[in-house]
Amino acid sequence: MQFTVVGTIRRGWWAASLLVMLLFAACANGSTTASDQSDLGSATDPSQGPIHYLYQGDGVETFLTDANNFRLFASNLKYHKGPTMRTNSVTYAIFWVPSGSTMSSGYQDLIQRFFGDIGGSNLYKNVTQYYDTVGGSKQNIQNKSSFGGAWVDTSAYPSATLSDQQVQQEVVRARQANSGWKSDINHVFFVFTAQSEAICDSPNVCSTNVFCGYHSYSSAKDIYAVIPYPGTGCTLKHSPNNNVAADSALDITSHEMFESITDPQPGSGWFTPIRQGEIGDLCAHKYAPLDAQNADVTLNGHPYLVQTEWSNKQGKCVIAGP
Repeated sequence: MQFTVVGTIRRGWWAASLLVMLLFAACANGSTTASDQSDLGSATDPSQGPIHYLYQGDGVETFLTDANNFRLFASNLKYHKGPTMRTNSVTYAIFWVPSGSTMSSGYQDLIQRFFGDIGGSNLYKNVTQYYDTVGGSKQNIQNKSSFGGAWVDTSAYPSATLSDQQVQQEVVRARQANSGWKSDINHVFFVFTAQSEAICDSPNVCSTNVFCGYHSYSSAKDIYAVIPYPGTGCTLKHSPNNNVAADSALDITSHEMFESITDPQPGSGWFTPIRQGEIGDLCAHKYAPLDAQNADVTLNGHPYLVQTEWSNKQGKCVIAGP
């Protein structure tokens, strides 16, 4: 009788332990669904950096309050000795819109406005808590960002579905067409594609079924981000600028921008020990409360609805930091 009781207790203890371990594995860094996680994709070219995805959401916009702004078993971002865009991030916008393809009216203008508004803002200020090392000393990221310019490419897509390699080649063409554009650790190229154009990293990993965007660095050492025209799983329900496509693209752009700043060469800067979640992954598809304009942040007097970003200092997702 005594052995049976002990065995029952042991089985119960092991079952509880297993449940806790499974819960920890599923919820580490607060992630429980594909829309709330991110990991490094496999680059087809071993000389380039890994691809880091923003996964599609489940169609639910989560608005954070003191009651729900926490992450079970959350782990802060850790520094892994790589570079950041410490001194001043410079953004370039490449709008790849072949003749006959479409972007919504005002799409390009709103994206360019955002790039001009973000530097010096309280939202950008959140990254000033993160740093890299120069000569053995820690130097924090500065609250500085500038818009380096836009280029519209109307040349045809080389294939019905774009590959990441073709996107990298487009970045090179943009640099060659714009003599003042630079490629270094502080410059990032954003490639925006037209409506209904799919991008795939592999046959089953595409913008149509898996991700909303991603960032990486190429074999040519260009730091770049890819923003497909938002579709299912990537579209906002609220639109502060009355342009759902552009507002949704800006949400994705903000995510990739802050990850490019803190981990420009994915896997070497700031990310969590488990699943390599970056600053935006821990808060993907999570927003601050809406104002009367359906925005959760105002930048330079303009309304935007963009996801929150992780703050190590506050241990939660924030729209202003640190």
